[in-house]
Amino acid sequence: MLPYAEPVYTNSRITHGIDETEKNLAHLQELVGCRKLVVLVFPFKEMVYFDVIRNQVLDLDITRPSRIVLDLCHKHGITCVDLTAGLLAHRNERLYWDYDHHLNKVGQYYASLEAERTLHELGLLSVQP
Repeated sequence: MLPYAEPVYTNSRITHGIDETEKNLAHLQELVGCRKLVVLVFPFKEMVYFDVIRNQVLDLDITRPSRIVLDLCHKHGITCVDLTAGLLAHRNERLYWDYDHHLNKVGQYYASLEAERTLHELGLLSVQP
């Protein structure tokens, strides 16, 4: 059995991924037409619990992927909601599954509250959170 190998990320591969993300965001903007497109940015598990991995990865800019998406949304006039602060406020609770990087039901609950609150502030929800 072959051991799992991390892919090698080159600058050209990252640039291609960013370009594709930008194309897809622009395409989604076209598809929604006159309706409002809202992109939710969920933080990586490592962003919420960075203190756990801080000593393992010294030069890691853990916020870069989220910043890239936020910048692309801003560039195209797309509303982008970063859920990081809302989840960081509850980082003392177990928000992600232990065996993978997905939010568990507690994390999903807090993410949905943050999304609902932000969408209400933007006037996109008429129901009070």
